[in-house]
Amino acid sequence: MIMKLKPIFKETLWGGDRLKTVFKLDIPSDKTGEVWGISGLKDNANEIINTEYAGKTLHDLWQNHRHLFGDKTGDYFPILVKLIDANQDLSIQVHPDDFQARKHGSLGKTECWYILDCDADTEIIIGHEATSKAMIRQAIEQDTVLDIVNHHRIRPGDFFFIEAGTLHAIKAGTLLLEVQQSSDITYRFYDYGRSQNGKTRPLHIDEALDVVKVPDNDVKTTLDRKYFNLEMLDSTETKRRKAHRHGDFITVLAGSGSLSETPAQKGMFFFVPAKTTYRLRGDLKLAVATII
Repeated sequence: MIMKLKPIFKETLWGGDRLKTVFKLDIPSDKTGEVWGISGLKDNANEIINTEYAGKTLHDLWQNHRHLFGDKTGDYFPILVKLIDANQDLSIQVHPDDFQARKHGSLGKTECWYILDCDADTEIIIGHEATSKAMIRQAIEQDTVLDIVNHHRIRPGDFFFIEAGTLHAIKAGTLLLEVQQSSDITYRFYDYGRSQNGKTRPLHIDEALDVVKVPDNDVKTTLDRKYFNLEMLDSTETKRRKAHRHGDFITVLAGSGSLSETPAQKGMFFFVPAKTTYRLRGDLKLAVATII
């Protein structure tokens, strides 16, 4: 059984139109920053659009059909998979870990980025050079945050692992795949003084300082598989596959073909239930996320 998922689009201040031009997705506007392709968050869960489960969401399946996930335990569906189009810089931000997020009834937010495309000379921000939280607060008060953060040049195919507590920002000109814990908690340190709907966007200084790591100057380019795994598959090399014991969560990054008898093409998202054996046909590049 191959379940196709209905994407959820998020319009943002910093979004663009590359989810349409690159992935042929029917985005709502040229300010679409994210497509949530695999989400089980209660109020933002992807709908199943085929099979006997059509009309239900991943949240419904997690609550009521846990056998599809190999009877994985846990109160929350564990992962969230997005495609992100940064037409402008995102805010410099940080996320809490599991313990810190518990008071919000949520998991923490450790994430990873796989760079799909980027403009020449594009950078991202990961980490900072501050030696104390007082030094970070001073930089915020003096508007010198950009002087203490670490900038890193990126290229297509680069991979970054962003632990909860790591200060970070995606910058303009970046198209990426993000796999993260299932959480929507973000604390903004800095937002370039931007306004939205006539109001300056709020910052979350105290919350951010409470969870940010100090020191924080270690860039990680390999995945810590504590929360999830991410594998890149090429259908011309992998013909037959057995889903992970908790299921395969698939993003089609390029090409066209099928997963068993289900048509698949770039920009589609799928859930393959636990231990299902399926066949890859055609010429497909897949990002397969699995939960631990």
